[in-house]
Amino acid sequence: MSADTERHSAWRRVVRRYISAGDRGEEPHFVGRQEFFDRIHLMLEGAVAGQRDRRTIVVAGAPGAGKSAFVREAAKRLQATGHAVVELRPGDMTPFRLFEEVARAFGEPLREEGQRGSVRTGEFGTSPAKGRFSRSETEAHAGDPARIARSAGMPWTLLKERFGDRLGPEKPLVLFCDEAQNLEPSPATGAFLDSLHHGDPDDAAPIPLVPVYAGLPDTVDALDRCGVTRPTGGNEMPIGQLSPAESMEYALKTLTHLGAEGSQAELAHWASWFVANCDNWPQHLRGQMTAVAEEMLQADTPKLKDPNTTGVAHRASNSRNEYYGRRLRATEHLLHRELFAALAQAAAPPDGVDPGTLAHTVDAYVERIGRPLDVEETVRSAIHAGILQAVSPSQPDRLVCPIPSLQRWLEGREHIVPPP
Repeated sequence: MSADTERHSAWRRVVRRYISAGDRGEEPHFVGRQEFFDRIHLMLEGAVAGQRDRRTIVVAGAPGAGKSAFVREAAKRLQATGHAVVELRPGDMTPFRLFEEVARAFGEPLREEGQRGSVRTGEFGTSPAKGRFSRSETEAHAGDPARIARSAGMPWTLLKERFGDRLGPEKPLVLFCDEAQNLEPSPATGAFLDSLHHGDPDDAAPIPLVPVYAGLPDTVDALDRCGVTRPTGGNEMPIGQLSPAESMEYALKTLTHLGAEGSQAELAHWASWFVANCDNWPQHLRGQMTAVAEEMLQADTPKLKDPNTTGVAHRASNSRNEYYGRRLRATEHLLHRELFAALAQAAAPPDGVDPGTLAHTVDAYVERIGRPLDVEETVRSAIHAGILQAVSPSQPDRLVCPIPSLQRWLEGREHIVPPP
């Protein structure tokens, strides 16, 4: 194989990897969101300084705003600087899973029973003087809220006894929970979260916690339903569009990553068009650049002299349609696209609309279709689907449709900016 052929094969592998990573949301580079990283670091610095900060950070936004990408990037950066980082899913909120993930964070994954070198009971204990906790015993704790309540400091007791030398006043534990809107208000989950968020009861040997929840706009409601006693206290951070400059930065970095050939002026020229068709919305921007990568792969060349703009626009539009259709199907037992469109139009940016006006919109729709709908549940469903969200934490009673292209799609007037 010639050197040119090998280089071309390597280029195709890079492009294919970028396309396939789209489903997992993994990015070769990350741009923006500095204010979110700053907020986490402020809480970490406060914890090290001995401040008993009981607040929770909530990163909330509509689907495709980049919440999962932010969680992955934040965890990666914190791990690189030596912080203990744990990522739990909503269904994993149990003492055992927390302990298991802390062990993994320190490079000591728990061994399954029967594995070579493990003890028969699956113990992952501490010093003999302080007792040993078997996997089965800890799982029993996880499923019995009464036992959790009776176990003072659970799960802090487990963490201190096993990792006390690596967690302490100067070594906060950072907890990330993505898709936190799916937290179920079960007794076991509520008991665990109450124990977790109430704080370490032993102030002589505290383990500071910085919890970060990422989810849809109704994530705070989900936390409330689970009985989380730590308030957000100014740490509720809406995540949404990138700035035009950040979108351009991402587009240019992606073109470079894909090995696109052309002068800086040519790359900037095409990047401007790609960005113009994404509303600066992260998921759409990713879809746009994935469409570019697919067109490059189909043309079998990294040259960007004259990309097939019609093909790129068609692929990106199909991707958006599929994405919005998926969001719509998630709540179609309550709503239909026509009602979604009416709600989105009523809540057009920038000023938004109050829930009372949205109620009139729902009532008018109900009168026409002759089928009853619960107004509050309907609006809540639209918020959960990302059709509506609060203008800001300071204006929770003003709702907007956060994504212009979503509103256009709902109204059947998808718009593609003509190529330059």
